Amino acid sequence: MQAQRLASRAFLSGHPAAVCAPLTFRCSAVAAYRHPGGLSPVRPQSAEVSNPTVRGWMQYFGRFYRSALTSLLTRINAYLVRWIRQKHKKLAALRKALQKMWEIADRYPRMFAHWSWTTAASVAW
Repeated sequence: MQAQRLASRAFLSGHPAAVCAPLTFRCSAVAAYRHPGGLSPVRPQSAEVSNPTVRGWMQYFGRFYRSALTSLLTRINAYLVRWIRQKHKKLAALRKALQKMWEIADRYPRMFAHWSWTTAASVAW
C-alpha cells in the first residue's frame, strides 16, 4: 500500500534536466566558439548565430539548475574577454578588457542573449 502511495507522488526534488553529460556537451560547444577559425565573438553575426542556441539552453536548463548554467554563461563571457584582449592590443590588460565588455553590455544589452542573466566573466582562463 505504501509503495503505491510513493509511486503516485510527483517527483519534486533533484535536478532532472541538468545532469553532467548535457552540460559537458554544452561546454564543448561553447569551446567551439573560441576556435581560431570560428566566429569572432563580438561581431553581430556571431551573436545572431549563437543567441538562439544559448537562449534555448537558458530556457531549458535554467528552469531546473540555473547555478550550473550561470557558470557556463560566465565562461562564454570569459571567451569574449579573451577575444577582446587578443583583438585590441591596448585592451590587453584584463581589467581594461573586462571594462570594455561591460561597456558594450551596457550599451547593447541585447547583443548576446546571456547578458540578461550575467555579465561576469569566469576567473579561470
